[in-house]
Amino acid sequence: MPVPELNVPPMIKKPVEGGLASLMTPTAFEEVGGGNYISIPPNEPFFLRHHPANWRISAHLDTPCVLPEITIHILAPGVNGVRTRDKNEPVEAGYKNSVRAAQDVGWLYLDPAAPIPEDCLPPGVPAGGYLRDLDCRHPLTLVTGKRYVEAWNVPVVGLPDQDQQFKFQIPSYERWLRFLVESGQIAPMNPQILEGMTTRVRGHLERAQTLNLSDSVRQIFVDRKQKIVDAYAAAKPLAARMADAVAPDLGAAAVRDQMALVKAEVAREKDEEIAELAGRAARAELEAVTARAAQEAMAEDLATLRAAAAARVPPPEDKPKGKGKGK
Repeated sequence: MPVPELNVPPMIKKPVEGGLASLMTPTAFEEVGGGNYISIPPNEPFFLRHHPANWRISAHLDTPCVLPEITIHILAPGVNGVRTRDKNEPVEAGYKNSVRAAQDVGWLYLDPAAPIPEDCLPPGVPAGGYLRDLDCRHPLTLVTGKRYVEAWNVPVVGLPDQDQQFKFQIPSYERWLRFLVESGQIAPMNPQILEGMTTRVRGHLERAQTLNLSDSVRQIFVDRKQKIVDAYAAAKPLAARMADAVAPDLGAAAVRDQMALVKAEVAREKDEEIAELAGRAARAELEAVTARAAQEAMAEDLATLRAAAAARVPPPEDKPKGKGKGK
């Protein structure tokens, strides 16, 4: 049975086998091609990135858990330090300095070509990375280009006079966030950050328990806050394993040996510092002695010059008294 024309997006002339999600091909930064254009303005590609201090609670997983907060770094010239590249420059020339500056302050950039597990993709979306593109045409100017979207922002069928509509598939997206941590692509939450956030959400729970509301309404807020506290508590084992990986438990004897090495290193550094200070003092004293000797030599030279000058200049002669003028 043919699909009614109303269910076909306005810029796509015929039904797409496999659904609109099948058009979300992995991005390769290539020119526009193909014949299925969606009606929406083109946009710029982007990177996804994570900062170690940014985390959130899942909303659609079976068990609430702590997930990394992911943000978009749009690669549009003039935005976020991205510059317009010259015609003969490679694509990365426009954004590499911007990305490097963000990495210097802790941002972790995710590889757009890294494959996403099948169970972390929405139904119908082809295998590939998180950055997808669709051929599009501006509804007013009719300029063609690329519409870059995340793999979970799936196009859906809308009305013929609308721009292309999208629906973000949160459940599969949150499974991918959990996969990033479990696979080691993103490190678990820092234990110090986790402890501070846990203390904060426990305070939220305590305040919810004392709300001046009816018991039934108050219990709704308490249950909601309790799930958040439980999610942070469940994140502790991962954070502890990360701490162990950074500073593993060496045992009492090994710890004593390690402390002895640390103390020896501190003593050595202290001796070097004392030697450096002594050297500086000796150099300063030598410089002072040299300066005094130079000043004394200059004083002696000046006295000698004055004596020689005094010996060369004859004493002034008495001038004869002149005769007075007669009257």
